[in-house]
Amino acid sequence: MRVFLNGRMVDQRHAHVPYDDAGFQHGVGLFETLAACQGRPFRLEAHLERLLRSASELGLSLQATKEELTEAVTTTLSTNGLAEARIRLTVTAGRLNLLQSDQGDGPERTVLVVATPPTVYDPAYFDRGVTVTVAGAASNPMDPFAGHKTLAYWHRLHTLRQAAALGAAEAIWLNISNHLAGGAINNLTVLSEKYLGITPLIAGQGAAEWGFELDIEQPSSLGADRALNTIAAHEKYEGDLIVIDFGTATTFDVVDFNGAYKGGIIAPGINLSLDALVGNTAKLPRIAIEKPGSDSVIGRNTEDQMLIGVFWGYVSLIEGLIARMKKEIGRPATVVATGGLAVLFDEHTDLFDQVDSDLTLNGLGILAGRSA
Repeated sequence: MRVFLNGRMVDQRHAHVPYDDAGFQHGVGLFETLAACQGRPFRLEAHLERLLRSASELGLSLQATKEELTEAVTTTLSTNGLAEARIRLTVTAGRLNLLQSDQGDGPERTVLVVATPPTVYDPAYFDRGVTVTVAGAASNPMDPFAGHKTLAYWHRLHTLRQAAALGAAEAIWLNISNHLAGGAINNLTVLSEKYLGITPLIAGQGAAEWGFELDIEQPSSLGADRALNTIAAHEKYEGDLIVIDFGTATTFDVVDFNGAYKGGIIAPGINLSLDALVGNTAKLPRIAIEKPGSDSVIGRNTEDQMLIGVFWGYVSLIEGLIARMKKEIGRPATVVATGGLAVLFDEHTDLFDQVDSDLTLNGLGILAGRSA
C-alpha cells in the first residue's frame, strides 16, 4: 500500500514524520475520515470545507488549498486501486516548537492521506442490530474545540474501549444538556443509497440549498436549525423578524423583509447555565425551570434565589437583547419564539409576538417541498 505524504506517494513502510512534529508531540492537527464508493470519495468537498473551516477557526495555517487536498485524496485512492475504501486525511502543524513565539512563516505542514479497504461488518448486525452504550463523559458545546476533528482523540478511544468491555459495539455521546452531541450524515446517506436505493436530501446542500441570502461573514457557519427557522419564519410571517430559539444555546436571529438572514446572537441556553451553576458551585441543589411562586425578586431561601436568578435573569436578558436588536434594525420587527421553553416564558411575559413550537420542522417541510 502507498500513502500520500507531503506531496508525494510513498510506500507505507517508508512513510515517516519527524520526531518533533506537532501532531505527534502535542496533538496539534486535524483529520477527516470518509468513505469511497465505486472509486469516488464520498462528500469529499464537504469534508474538506469542514477541515479548512476548522483550521481557520483554530488558527492552523494549512499551506494547502482545497484543490490540492482533493488531488491528494483522489491520487491516493487511484494509486492503490481501491473502488471501496476508508480514507483518512490528516494535517498537522509540522515541526513546531510551541514554546517559541517567533515562528516566522511557520514550518511546513504535514499532510498525510491513507486509503485502506473498508471495514467488513458481521452480516448479523444488519439483522439484529448492535448494542450501544451512552458515554460516561459529556461533550461541552461551549468548548472552543467542540465540533472540530482534532488529533486529541484519546477520550473517544477510551470510551470505545469501555463500550467494548460492556459488550457494546459503539458509544453514543451526549452533550451536557443530554442532547446528541453529533450527527452521522455520511453513515445515513450510505445506508440509504446502498440498502434502500434512496438518495436522501441533505438540508443546505445540493438540491436542498437554503435558497435565501446569507448576509454574514461566514455563511457556512450557520447551523441548520437556524437556517430552517429563517425559511419558515419568512414564509409564515411578514416584515422584519427576530427569531428566538430556546435550545442548548438560545439563539436570536434577524431575518429582513426580503427573507435574508442578517445575523444574530448566541447566548448560553438556560439549561446549560443551570447545569454550570449546579455543577460548579457547592451546596446548590438542582431545580426545575419554572416561574417563581412570587413576583418578588428578593428570594428568602436558596431555591427561590436560584429560581429568580434563572427565570427573571433570563427574562431580563431576552428583553434587553430584543430592545437592542429592534433599535439596530430601525424598523418594526415581529418577535417569533420557538424551542422547548418558549411556551413557559410566553405564559408569564409579553416578550413575543408569536410562539411557533414547530417552526424548525415547518422549515424542513418547506425546504423538502421546494427540493422535490
